[in-house]
Amino acid sequence: MITVTIIAISVILAASIIVGELFEKFGIPSVAGSLLSGLALGPAVFNVVAPSDQLSGISSMSLFFIILLIGLQMRTEMLRKFLSAGIMLAFSSFLAPFLVVFFSIFFLFQFPLTISLIVSLAISVPSISIVSVFVTKAGLIKRKTGYTILASTVISDIAAFIVLAFISRDISSAIDVVYYFILLMLILVVVNALLNYRPSALRKYLTKISRTLKTGYMSIAAFILWGLLIATIFESIGISYVIGAFFAGLLTHEELIGHRTHGKLERTFQRMNGAFFIPIFFGIAGVNATLLGWSAYLFIALLGVAILSFVVSYSLTHYLTGLKVRMVSLTQGQTASILSGRGAVGIAIAIIALNLGIIPNIAYSFIVISTIVISVMASISLMKVNTQRKSKHK
Repeated sequence: MITVTIIAISVILAASIIVGELFEKFGIPSVAGSLLSGLALGPAVFNVVAPSDQLSGISSMSLFFIILLIGLQMRTEMLRKFLSAGIMLAFSSFLAPFLVVFFSIFFLFQFPLTISLIVSLAISVPSISIVSVFVTKAGLIKRKTGYTILASTVISDIAAFIVLAFISRDISSAIDVVYYFILLMLILVVVNALLNYRPSALRKYLTKISRTLKTGYMSIAAFILWGLLIATIFESIGISYVIGAFFAGLLTHEELIGHRTHGKLERTFQRMNGAFFIPIFFGIAGVNATLLGWSAYLFIALLGVAILSFVVSYSLTHYLTGLKVRMVSLTQGQTASILSGRGAVGIAIAIIALNLGIIPNIAYSFIVISTIVISVMASISLMKVNTQRKSKHK
């Protein structure tokens, strides 16, 4: 069994990296390539690799490290400062397309309520992992425009996981989840304030401990343990560990641990994620998909709805950024394309729902294929807008 798992990981990782890099050369996120490679390797196409509990465990671990790094790259003041603009963009890039997809598949195709909600969530929510890549490539990761876009995406992602918590439980349990979530948020706000009270003194104390232990790996190990602790707390109250990992990274301030340590953590986890966790997570996500269960006509019709969600997201964001939310250094088309990015968050929601038995495998497979299609469309749209902008400046 161990040998089979090792071979499966090796095949998935190799294919995911190769196809992902090929997609990147054409300006398309490697995530779409990794999903497609996993889809081809799995039961949906060639059946070279079969889904297993071991692969699911590795997938969950990979998602933890992916989201932990995303949180580390964010700043808490960003959410406060750009909250109003972020909420407005969250409406156009997430809520509006979510409603379009939900009403289409629930009322027109008469899918069960729970499946309709999960599918709508997963293919409508912008993914911080993809959006942050787009923002970084645009050179806006440390600028107001980039912060506004990222704040919007974080708001959407948190909202999506809270809705998932409601869907996966009965009403009384869901109310308890929201209560504990609000309480936990208040505690984290207090912790954040305490950590920022005298960050320089605390940073000196942490540095002293590190020197005493005489190891360069302490900061990395401590950060992982911190992330696991917060993720466990979130999971225990009914909110996904994914959100816990994000907040653990978010609370790890550069001012608190120092620029040098923060940079070291960021570089280390970027390499780990880029070389292993990201390609293996999306590769396994593709392996878990299947194309059996729905007719070709129904699948094509549903895919049309997914494409419609992209059109709605793009059009509304384009309109709002021209009317209400002024974005410096970005055109309306660039902002709309960036916020149409789909990836880890939607796939995570789909995997959690699949493992809980909330959605059938065919619904999960539809989410995977829709994510690939929308990611490609968003990338092509962004490349087209960038090309048009460059031609105007010549």
